[in-house]
Formats: sequence, structure tokens, C-alpha cells
Amino acid sequence: MFHLTKRTLGIAAVILVGLPAGLLVYARKPMEPLAAEALEAARARWASVGPAEYEMEFEMMGGHYRVHVRRGRVLELTRNGDPTTSNRPGDFTVEGIFNTLERELEVLHGPSNPFGGDRSTTFLRVRFHPTLGYVQRYLRAVGGTGRSTAIDVTRFVPL
Repeated sequence: MFHLTKRTLGIAAVILVGLPAGLLVYARKPMEPLAAEALEAARARWASVGPAEYEMEFEMMGGHYRVHVRRGRVLELTRNGDPTTSNRPGDFTVEGIFNTLERELEVLHGPSNPFGGDRSTTFLRVRFHPTLGYVQRYLRAVGGTGRSTAIDVTRFVPL
């Protein structure tokens, strides 16, 4: 009969928890710390080779957004499949997301940190598309507060 010891349970826990987590980290493309220089380089890439017309879908703050951009203007914007309006529809474009990241950097390095944590424990991470420059994933995590926000582009189609 098989006998479970503390050591066996510990090894099983490492395998059951650590292996899937490690595979997820390994399989997921790495993110770099958000820096002004990297943001400007991505913006320049987007300005030189990014399409003026595209459809993009992304997850942000509990919502699934779909935006259709033509000649740099938002033609259609949906949230969770329903048409939505915004006073600032440009915030949901590639350029709008760049602006959001720029504001995040300004806030982090400003005189106060409204993210609610110590500046040294506020982590801003990003992954830009290597060719087009748009943001593929962004994460802000504030250590010790449980507060975080993310933007995950799930689909990007140049038109």
C-alpha cells in the first residue's frame, strides 16, 4: 500500500502547483519594465509601420473591448459585446493606450503616488509588438495592496 509522508506531500504540492505555474511563466512571452525610452521607441515604430486601419480586441478592468479604427478614427467601440460610447474614444486606440502608459509613468514619478503603495513596490511591466510597436500586454501591480490593472490585447488585425 502507498504511504503518504510529509515529504511526499511536499513534493506532490511542488509538482501540482509549481510545474503549471512555471510552464505558464515559461510559455508566456516576457514583459519588460515600462520605461519612457521603450515607450517612445514603440511609438516611433507604430508611427512608421502601424496601419491606419485595424480592429483590436483587449481585456481591461473586467471588460472585453473591441475597437474598429479607420484612418486613425474610431468607427466602432464595444464593451462586452455591446456598443458603447465615450467622450474620448481615442483612448481605446493604439495611440490612446500609449497615452495611458505615458500618464502611468508620469504619475509613478510624480511628487505623490496615487497608486496607493510605495513607489518602490509599484511595478509597471509591458510587452510591445516587436514589429508594429503596439502594446500587447501591460500590467501595473502595487505590492502589498492587492491593487493591479492590466491591458491584454487578445486580437489585432490590420485592415
